[in-house]
Amino acid sequence: MRIISGTLRGKILKSPDGQNTRPTSDKARQGIFNIIEHSPICDGIVGKTFLDVFAGTGAFGLEAMSRGAKSACFIEKDKNAISILRENIKSCRVENFTQIITQDATKIDKKIGQFDIIFLDPPYEKGLVNLALVKLLEFDAIGENTLIIAEHKKGENIESPAPLEILREVNYGINAFKLAKLQD
Repeated sequence: MRIISGTLRGKILKSPDGQNTRPTSDKARQGIFNIIEHSPICDGIVGKTFLDVFAGTGAFGLEAMSRGAKSACFIEKDKNAISILRENIKSCRVENFTQIITQDATKIDKKIGQFDIIFLDPPYEKGLVNLALVKLLEFDAIGENTLIIAEHKKGENIESPAPLEILREVNYGINAFKLAKLQD
């Protein structure tokens, strides 16, 4: 797995062994960043704050940093993934612009700030997207212009919590992505 574009282009990222962490393919990441950077539903990544929920290796947040995000925050609870995430952040030399929250994203119990772009990639078919979004809404991490991107298995039923509106859905192989914002 590698960084696809930007200042860190080509940088190889470590990935943990086993099935607990399922990195998103380069093709899917490229497609999502094309939407972020070129779609009318978002005005790009440069200078934005990025939250990578169920971060795993941190590939999405680090890709955002490479493409010009101002900062990235990562939420991850798996100790093995956190170790790999720390290594990837260090190897990309972005420690001063990142934060890791070592907590279950469905049990956040404090304000973590508000973000411009939030990406969620939980284990599939466990209903974790909605649980995490409820917590992010509760602690004001989602603002009126925040773009939310939720990855899930194609065909999995993902409904957004009441105040969120799904703007677009895209599929890459078995992966599906829903893009949403707060309703006006």
